[in-house]
Amino acid sequence: MAADLDLHKLERALAGIAGPVRFVEETGSTNSDALDWASEGAPEKAVVVADYQTAGRGRWGRSWEAPPGSALLFSLVLRPRPDTVSLLTTLAGVACAAGLRNATELEPGLKWPNDVILGGRKVAGILVETRVAGTGITAAVVGMGINVSSRPDDFSPEVAATATSLAVEMEASGRGEPPDRAVLLAAILEQFDHRYGGEWSPPHLLEEATGLSVVLGRAVRIRSPQGDVIEGVAKGLTADGALEIESGGSVSVVDSGEVQRLGEP
Repeated sequence: MAADLDLHKLERALAGIAGPVRFVEETGSTNSDALDWASEGAPEKAVVVADYQTAGRGRWGRSWEAPPGSALLFSLVLRPRPDTVSLLTTLAGVACAAGLRNATELEPGLKWPNDVILGGRKVAGILVETRVAGTGITAAVVGMGINVSSRPDDFSPEVAATATSLAVEMEASGRGEPPDRAVLLAAILEQFDHRYGGEWSPPHLLEEATGLSVVLGRAVRIRSPQGDVIEGVAKGLTADGALEIESGGSVSVVDSGEVQRLGEP
């Protein structure tokens, strides 16, 4: 286990920000652990943190890769109001970008719907999953993976072309080393709590997400989970966080997909 992360440091850093904390050195997936804990009655804002994941996952069943001790890996348990669920990924992205900015002085952007970008490359990913009973959602889990100390050689060839880390970006900008992961987590959860709590404001959240976007106003290609492809200009976000694409004089709304900015690999 790396020296910057243990239960005592986490509880001290997250006091007044998060609920109860569970820390494990190694697990399959913090999202799976958090969903199980939610089913057992975990309260809102309970957090599961791991030093290493053996089966971390992203959207569409993809895996999340990070060497032990190199990433901030956590999942937050929520008991959301129905009107907040569709915007949880947007909220998590804004909070992650704002928290990283405050902790590192870097300027992250958002690549719709769930990637945080630095220097044109992915530094963090977000996966929101829910538990449903009857006709309602009983719990949601917001999982994040942030590349903190990873070096280019740590990534597989497929990922290396599009991934980066805080260490790489801070070194390139002359800002030294990244903060401890407990400090980064506190910075992100503080920003999340500020937006999710009593000051919940979807219009303001969407305004923030729009300002952070690295795809709006750009020509993009969207591939849906079913394999359908749309090309056009990303014009804006809808009230529930979907992406508006203008193509051939009409506007389509896409609520899920893989975005590629045209002109990029």
